[in-house]
Amino acid sequence: MKLSYIKELLRGRKTVLTIQDMVVLFGLNRPYLRTVLGRLVARGDLVRVKRGLYLVQGKEANFLEMAGKLKQPSYISLETVLANNGIVFQDYSQTIFSVSNNTIKMKVLGKSFEYYKLKDDILLNPLGIEIKDGVMQASIERAVCDRLYFSPGYYFDNLKKIDAANLLRVANIYNNQRFQKEIEKLARKIKE
Repeated sequence: MKLSYIKELLRGRKTVLTIQDMVVLFGLNRPYLRTVLGRLVARGDLVRVKRGLYLVQGKEANFLEMAGKLKQPSYISLETVLANNGIVFQDYSQTIFSVSNNTIKMKVLGKSFEYYKLKDDILLNPLGIEIKDGVMQASIERAVCDRLYFSPGYYFDNLKKIDAANLLRVANIYNNQRFQKEIEKLARKIKE
């Protein structure tokens, strides 16, 4: 077993890798890569999270990165973004909330992952989606819109960090009258 594979894994910034990531990283064909992965898992250098998804042993797991690779297409949003930015004060640290093309809940390595279904024309629209440390995440305004789309009348603890103009701009992609009225009402409240 070449030590260079392990060094390559430990040197990189990623903590969670798909088979495709490792095809690119190692430049191996898939059949041989499966053999290498089996050996790395058997030796304890990699941890198999689920089929086709591996965690680099010796590195702290980045659960946001993992959430993006467990379910694709998806992006981090809802309470994960809102709590991390001080918009809601409740502790949601045990669960990563994301938006995807179907609703699913799973638990991996003691962490809960919840994905909420959003129509493809909204989900795949890049407006209000940012890439932070290689992870697709909603902006504050996109996360607010996502939450209100799924939960009408949702209460936000802190409105100061929400940009009303950007909120209205992002809200246009949802194409829903009830939702649009609620966003306009929230934008007026933010401007007060």
